[in-house]
This record gives sequence, C-alpha cells and structure tokens, in this order.
Amino acid sequence: MGSDTVADVTALGLSITLALCLLMVIVPRKYALAPVLILTCFMPMAQQLVLGGLHFPMLRILMIFGWLRLLVRQELRKIEFNSIDWAVLIWLVVSVTNYSILWGTTEALVNRLGHAYNVIGTYFMFRYLIIDLEDARKIFRITALLVIPLALAMLFEYKTQRNPFAVLGSVHDITQIREGVLRCQGPFAHPILAGSFGAALFPVFFTLWRVKYGSRALLVGGMLAAVVIPVTAGSSGPLLTLLAGIAALCLWPLRKHMRLLWWGFLGGLAFLQLVMNRPVWYVIAYLSLHPGSTSWYRAAIIDQAMQHIGQWWLIGTQSTLNWGSIYGDITNGYLREGFDGGILQMALFILIIARCFRGLSLARQGIEDPTENTQFFLWGLRSCLFAHVATFFGVRYFDQNFVIWFLLLAIISSTTGAYLKKQKTVQPELPGGRATRERSEDTEFANSALSLNGKRA
Repeated sequence: MGSDTVADVTALGLSITLALCLLMVIVPRKYALAPVLILTCFMPMAQQLVLGGLHFPMLRILMIFGWLRLLVRQELRKIEFNSIDWAVLIWLVVSVTNYSILWGTTEALVNRLGHAYNVIGTYFMFRYLIIDLEDARKIFRITALLVIPLALAMLFEYKTQRNPFAVLGSVHDITQIREGVLRCQGPFAHPILAGSFGAALFPVFFTLWRVKYGSRALLVGGMLAAVVIPVTAGSSGPLLTLLAGIAALCLWPLRKHMRLLWWGFLGGLAFLQLVMNRPVWYVIAYLSLHPGSTSWYRAAIIDQAMQHIGQWWLIGTQSTLNWGSIYGDITNGYLREGFDGGILQMALFILIIARCFRGLSLARQGIEDPTENTQFFLWGLRSCLFAHVATFFGVRYFDQNFVIWFLLLAIISSTTGAYLKKQKTVQPELPGGRATRERSEDTEFANSALSLNGKRA
C-alpha cells in the first residue's frame, strides 16, 4: 500500500465486510438492511481503512455498496420530504458549517464531511429501502435474531472476562472492572454504548411479541437479549434506558391523556426546582444503580454548561477544560450538539426528536385499525424513541450506535411522514364538499403508507 493508505483492519474483519458488501447488492429488498445490521452488531467501528487521510470504517465501505444497490436495482424511488427529513438535513448543514467555522481548519471540515457521510449514507439510504410498517417489522425481527448471539457473546465475556470480539481487533481483550463490577463492551467502543444499544430495542421487541407478529420464541429471545446486554455492560445508564423504555410502554393505557401527563411532568419539575437547594437537573445525580456510577458528573456538566452558556451558545466551543479538569469528557448527547455547533444545532437536534414524536402521535390517532395492533406497534416505536431520548442525557453516540439511531428516525419518517403533511383546515360548506374529499384523500394516502397488506416492492 502507498504511504497515504493505512489498513487498521484484520484480514477476518475485511473478509466479513466484503462478503456483506456482496450480500448488500444481491439479496431481495426485504433483506437489504440485514448486512448493515450484522456489521453494526458484530464489527468494531475502529476496524477501518485510511485512504489519503480519509477514514473508512467497515460501515462506511458497506454504505457505498448500499447506494450502489439502489442504483443498480433501480430502487431510487421518489421521496416526498416531510418535516423530519428537512429537520435532519438542516441540522446536518448547521453541524458541518458551525463546526468548520468554530475550528477554522481543513481537518475540522473533513471531520464534519465524514459525519455528513454517515448521516446521508445511513438515514437517506434507509428512507429509500423502508416503505411502510411491514418493512419496519421485518427489520426489527432481523435485529432480534442478531442481538441474541450478541447477548450470548457478552454473557461469555461476563463469565470469562475475555471479550470474544477481540479476535477482530480494535476492542479490549480483557473486560473492564470498576468498583468490582464487570463492564462488558462486546464489539462496541464503550460498555455504556453496548448496553444502550440493547436496552433501547426492548420496546419494539415487546410490542411485536404482544401483537403476535412473527415467531414469539424469537421475540422473547430478543427481549431477553435486550435485558442481558445492558446488565452485562455493568453501567447505570443502559439500565435506566431499559427502564425508560419499559415506563413508556406502561403509559399505553393513558395514551389519550398524554398532554395532561406532559403538563403534570413539567409541573413536577417546577415544584422540584422550588424545593431543591440545587437546580432541578441535579435529580440526575441520584439516578445511580451501580457502585462507581458518575451520575453526579452528568448533573454537574449540565450545571457548568448553564453557567458558561455565553462561551458556547453561538457556534460551540473548542474546549470545556477551562471549566475544570474533569469537564473534558462531555457525557451528554444534547450538550455535545451544543458544544460542537452552538445552541441552534442543539435545538435542531431536539426538533428532529420532537417531529418524530409528532408524526407517531398523528399516525396512531389517524390510522384505521380496529384491533389496535398497528397503533400499539407505533407506541413501541415511540417508546424506543423515548429510550434514546433518555440515553442522550448520559452518553453521546460515537460508535456504530448511530446506525440504529438513524434507522429508527428513517422508519418513523417513512411510516408517519404522510401524517406530517399540512392538513386542510377549511371546513366544507356542504357534506361531501371539496375540503372533505381532500381530507379523505390525505387520510387514504397516509393509511396506505402504514398498510400491512399492500403491494410489496
């Protein structure tokens, strides 16, 4: 290889990747995302090629073949952008622009272009390949099949204190221990990221099991795996993510009163702010389920961010070490957005999440489904999204977790985007008038996007 080409990948890792690249092109569309999920679940992100100074982890190489597949198999269908898509795109533009201005170097621009490559390569590829909820259900069934061996591998690591994924390189061979607690990481960059990956999947596995879609044994296995992975990770954050997803599922009977619950939650926070000696975000400091947990730090970093907001609100900040030597590690996904690109970037990130919640709410209320099975699955997606929302208070995704995150966003966009269209508000003068027909056509179109038995590609 030339001096500008470096291979930080094992022969086994590269062979697996090339085999999955081939599969990505030749398998039927309903299985097209299986190679992506396989690589996400089992390949360390640090396995990469460096070509001309540009880093290509195995997932980035697979993305090339994914887009090649879309071109060769003529699957580049027309996508009607909705508010989720626009929010993602604008957030991405702001991210690239502000970070590049903040650092003012070519290296910073290259870094952000790599970030844009990840977002466009995954999110918009998923948007082309995912048409409706039937696709989403199949994807999560495949994911359940994959996380079972992942959980078994992490159980092996827990029992032996040896990481079996070390054979691929780029991860620790010996399992980390903190305060006597084993912290298994599998193929992920950190135990918290491994645990969060599994925990956030529990709600969708549960909803599929409850509505009896697919093999119930497989889905039970997926649920068990989604519990085993955060438990073996040995960190409070993933366990709280798991509990957040379960708590969101439990709100299903109160789904018609979510606005009241939301205002009650805000009122509770306001009350705590009045009675606590510290700001309300210090509640996070008490959310510890393991010895040696740093939940206090996660509260303190929010406090420091509020005290130094003038330093980062415009386009971010290059360093937070001047706040104190312990504040170099930003373990908060929302603040990381702000520190990288200012308060606008952070607000756009939150807007993406808000639009997803809005789309799921409108779809659940609008779809015609007497059995409520589809509505409950939409609630499972909502619970999964809420689990990620909780996760971002304790960690930012800097490994392959970005794949499962953008996959969830793309699924929500593809299946609920029709309900985010601007609705006609003018009432018809007579029953059956033009406005009524327009609303009926909008509803019919939206329901077709959620169809279970429509014509498949």
